[in-house]
Amino acid sequence: MEKEVYCINDVVRIRREMLGITRKQLCDDGILCSEKTLRRLEDGGKKIQKGILRELLGRLRLSTESCRTELVTSDPEAVEIMSRVWIQMRNRDNEQATQSLEKLRGQISMEDPSNRQAWMRFQAVNEVHKGTITGEECVERVREALECTLPWEAAVRPGEKYLTNEEISCILNMTCRKKGMEEKKKRQIATLEEQYRAYEREKLIFCFINMYEIVMGGVASELGNMGEYDRSNAISWTIIRECLYQRRTFGVHGGIYNIMWNNEQRQKEGIPIRQQQNSEKDLRHCIIFSELGMEEHDVEFYRRKLQFRKE
Repeated sequence: MEKEVYCINDVVRIRREMLGITRKQLCDDGILCSEKTLRRLEDGGKKIQKGILRELLGRLRLSTESCRTELVTSDPEAVEIMSRVWIQMRNRDNEQATQSLEKLRGQISMEDPSNRQAWMRFQAVNEVHKGTITGEECVERVREALECTLPWEAAVRPGEKYLTNEEISCILNMTCRKKGMEEKKKRQIATLEEQYRAYEREKLIFCFINMYEIVMGGVASELGNMGEYDRSNAISWTIIRECLYQRRTFGVHGGIYNIMWNNEQRQKEGIPIRQQQNSEKDLRHCIIFSELGMEEHDVEFYRRKLQFRKE
C-alpha cells in the first residue's frame, strides 16, 4: 500500500478543522502544549517533541506509525495475515478469510481505533460476501468502522480533507453497497473523487495507482449505475491507461468491463455509442488480463458472462 506524502503540519491542521476542534481544545488548555506551539506547528515553522506529536495525533484519531496504512503493529505476522485476508476476500475464499480474521484479531491491539476500524471493515465485507448479512447491514457496519476514527459527516463534508487509506476504503465500501441514488451516496462519491482530483490534474496518478484503481474503479461503476456513462467511461479509460503504463492488470480488466457494461446500457436506452460494441471480444480481453493477474474469482465471473452471451 503506497503512502501519500503529507506534511505533518498540514495533517494536524486539516484534521483538527475537519473535527471542529479549536487549538485550545486540542492543546488541552495548555496542559499538553501551548496554543502558540501548536499554531507554529500548523504553520510549518516549528518542530515538536515526538511525545507531544504522538498525543496530538492520538486526539485526532490518527497514529504516527500508521497515518496511511491499515494496521498499527510492529508484528510482521499480523501484516502477513492482513495481506492474506485481502487475497482471500478478492478470490471469495470466505471461510478462509473468516479464519484469518479471527487469527488477526488475536495478533493486533483492538484498543487502537485504526486497528479496530480495519478489522471491522474487512469482517463486514466478508460477511456480506458469505451472505450472512445484507448489503444494508454491511453499510451500517462499515459506517460504524469509519466512525472509529472519524464521524461520517466530517468525512463527506465539502472542504479540505485528510483521510487515511482505510477511511477512504470505508467510504468506498459504503458507496458500493448502498442501493439507490440518494443524497448520501452522491456526497460519498464527491468525497472519493475529491481525494484524487489534484493527482489527476498534476498527472501524479502513477504515484498512488494501487488505491486509485480500486477507489476510482468503484466510483466509475457507481456512476454507470446512476446513468452517468460519460463520466464513468472517462474514469475507466484513465484507470486502463495508468495501469497499462505500470503493467498492472486489475484496473485494466475492471475498466474494460465497466465500459462494456455502460455501452450495453446505452444501447438498451437508445443512446448512441461512439464505437461498435463487441461484448464477447471485451469479455475475452477481461479473461486474459484477469488470468495474467491470477485473479481467480474475476476469471470465473467473466467466463460466466461470456458463456451467457454465447447461449
